[in-house]
Amino acid sequence: MFWARFRSAVKDLALALLNATLILIALCLWLAWSLASKVDDITDQMLPNLVEMQPIRDDIGNLKEQLGAVRADLAVIARQGDELASETVDRLSEKVSAIEDRVAEVRSRIDLVVDSPEIVIDYAIDAAFDRAEEAAVAIRSCTPSPSGSLDATQPQ
Repeated sequence: MFWARFRSAVKDLALALLNATLILIALCLWLAWSLASKVDDITDQMLPNLVEMQPIRDDIGNLKEQLGAVRADLAVIARQGDELASETVDRLSEKVSAIEDRVAEVRSRIDLVVDSPEIVIDYAIDAAFDRAEEAAVAIRSCTPSPSGSLDATQPQ
């Protein structure tokens, strides 16, 4: 009689363990599916933005050409002018050089984003993971989000 109850108790414990394991697996699968759909949504939102970068790249190219034309005009003025005009042209040339350097830096960053969209997508995925981690910590510690909102997925 004792062994029958013992076997029954062990059997019930094993079934409870199996049930809990299956529930945890289902929960993990649901969370993974939810995260994958968020990543897909972020990717879908990012790709049109990358396509919109091409006109910006073209505008920067045009700006660089215009700066080159201004530099040529300054060179012509420097050849024609006196000492005061020469000093002014030198200052303006330095400013144009600084602007050209800045335009080159911006263009290289835009080229990096357009040529390697995975960098932006990786950043977006990392941001999504960070938000999910913050939400999980808030749920685990039962504290409201800092914004006072009930929705932990909203940007803060």
